[in-house]
Amino acid sequence: MATSALEADALALGDLWKDTSASIYCEIASLTFVLFDHVVTIDQEVERIWKSPWSLPKVLFLFNRYTGPISLLVNTTIFTNSPAYSVCQKWIHFEGAAGIIAKAAAEMIMIFRLYALYRGSKIMLVLLVLGSICNLTTMSVLMQLGLERITIYERPGSWYKGCHPVGLPNWFWGYYISPLIFETILLLLTLYKTVGHIRSKVTHTPVIQLFVRDGVAYFAIMFCTLLSNALIWLLAPPGLLEAGIGFAIAVPTVMASRILLNLRGLSGTPESSELTAATREDPHYQGIQYQHGAPIGRARVLPTLTQWTVSGEETIIARMQEIRSEKHPSHEGTLPPKDISSHSSIEKGKGREMDIEMSPVSSAGKSPITPTLPHDTHFGRYDF
Repeated sequence: MATSALEADALALGDLWKDTSASIYCEIASLTFVLFDHVVTIDQEVERIWKSPWSLPKVLFLFNRYTGPISLLVNTTIFTNSPAYSVCQKWIHFEGAAGIIAKAAAEMIMIFRLYALYRGSKIMLVLLVLGSICNLTTMSVLMQLGLERITIYERPGSWYKGCHPVGLPNWFWGYYISPLIFETILLLLTLYKTVGHIRSKVTHTPVIQLFVRDGVAYFAIMFCTLLSNALIWLLAPPGLLEAGIGFAIAVPTVMASRILLNLRGLSGTPESSELTAATREDPHYQGIQYQHGAPIGRARVLPTLTQWTVSGEETIIARMQEIRSEKHPSHEGTLPPKDISSHSSIEKGKGREMDIEMSPVSSAGKSPITPTLPHDTHFGRYDF
């Protein structure tokens, strides 16, 4: 009888060891994921963030970029050592706060992204900020209520690493319901503003394509991360409760940083901003590619839509105006740069003349980018 009890205890201890080891490996993997992303994007960060003027998006980027790794480094240190019980009690509160802070930083970046997409609508900004406050408040209240009931598992020996909470309330998985709802709202708002381009099959416009791609990717990955954590807290044994926490911090840190880097990297470098336009009635969609107001070559693009690129420090306010005209066809090849001022036009056969007005708006000696496009999509003077 005693032997059976000892065997049962040994099996339970073995299962607990396997579960906690899996949680430790997941914590290390999440830190490795973030550090790897830092290594492969550090050159982009230097060119597109560090060299740009100080602004709120830049502050949000740096805050999001570096608070996540610090939190994960602390968590990994805890999980790979055997800290005192009092340290574990304090750490469990730190971990809960770190997850909420990482989510808040990513949300602020997504909110400013939507603020630009909705033409700087103050109403939209207020609604998004209020929604984010409600979401983060709900998460904070549920986290605090849960932490009041959680205790730290007493280690069976020094070989048992990390701090592992037990006594999690049955309802605690609902902590992830609020962020899931808010992320869904952000995705729907993004798709609502870009659906006109999708229906018109005008998805080759870089910014619109980027907004749709990054918005859907961010939602899909965040949704899977949040849902996985909710299921772990609902169904998993105590030793696995920490398995998804590291990724709940790592994923928003990496995704939000990538979104800002992608927006600032459309042009590649601040010195090579390009603007491409095409005539509506050209059957081959032959466009003229402009650089700083001068034609530099032809490119195949979809009609009627301006393609542009944005850098962190350079912005061009581009406005296209279509005017019916009857002009003689020009010679094939590169058009002469007859007008390299802030007002340039494209001429081709009996099509339409499309005037492109480039109005540089300088904030630091360079011109920051803000085009007005069809389907009511406008990215005002927002430094992303």
